[in-house]
Amino acid sequence: MHLKKWHNFDRNAWHNLNRNGWHNFDRFIYILIQDENVEAIQDGLIPYSFHEDISDRVKTKQEKRIINSLNEIKIKNSNMYNRVTGLVSVSLEKSSFDKFRLGGANTITYGVADPDRTFRTDYELLSLANLTDELNNTFISPQPTTIIKDAILVRKFSSEEKNKIIKMITDGGDKEPELFANWCNRIKLISEERAKVLHDAFAKKSILLITNDFLNELYYEVKRDETTLYMTMGKHNVIYLNYDKMADNLIFLQKLAHEMRHVEYPMVNTYNSLKWLIIRKKSNQQRDYSLGDELNNNGACSCGASHEKNNPENTEVCAEENKYIEYVDHLGKNK
Repeated sequence: MHLKKWHNFDRNAWHNLNRNGWHNFDRFIYILIQDENVEAIQDGLIPYSFHEDISDRVKTKQEKRIINSLNEIKIKNSNMYNRVTGLVSVSLEKSSFDKFRLGGANTITYGVADPDRTFRTDYELLSLANLTDELNNTFISPQPTTIIKDAILVRKFSSEEKNKIIKMITDGGDKEPELFANWCNRIKLISEERAKVLHDAFAKKSILLITNDFLNELYYEVKRDETTLYMTMGKHNVIYLNYDKMADNLIFLQKLAHEMRHVEYPMVNTYNSLKWLIIRKKSNQQRDYSLGDELNNNGACSCGASHEKNNPENTEVCAEENKYIEYVDHLGKNK
């Protein structure tokens, strides 16, 4: 222990030691000699909590693991650690916790991240265009068994906006011509044919070709700097860890890093995260394609949401988990 740390140490620790008796002395010594651990406890930057039924003995053991693991992550990936600091907490729960049940009652996961997302009203207007498969072929018709590789994130028009388009055409552009031109230009990037129909109708003040079906198929691509119009990330992200299932300290560390990457990813890749949320949503609604998110398909360390085969988050999260293999000897097993 560096002596300079002593004045920062929580004075309650000594008081509690005297009050609770010297049977807690081993924990007191542990806290003192683990210099980095003192920082983790005091700073409170990544707080952690335990299931309410956890015993003191188990709590002490799990507390060692969570502190050690947080410090390992801070060393190995300081950028990620610092980015989520103050924005995430860790909750250690039993296997019976409902969030650990994926794909049925018999599938119990090691952990799960719960990113703090807020969806705006216009989120419901988001859709997809130019869906491609793993051979880069565009989907011409629904392909329920074909794994999707990518798509363009687009925004459809609200009922109010559709009515505004009709009014703009009949007014001949006397009102909000810049808005109409902007819509036409953005639609053109997706479909020159639809943009031409719209432009011609505008020029002729004719709505004969502007049917409900036509309006329902109008959309434009979402720009990367527009994601906050549809989704924002908050400060109350939570990582739930299944301490019952992880006796091995290495697995505990890896799964904590895994879930922390799930929290960080949408913060730094909001556009891609948003797009794959819509890809998953449309798959659940329409079954037009496969996500390839099963372990036997995605070649990854986990399955389900955010682990779609061609979602970059799937690859990056599992790569994060694999960074910590070399720390097994340092952490030890089952300690």
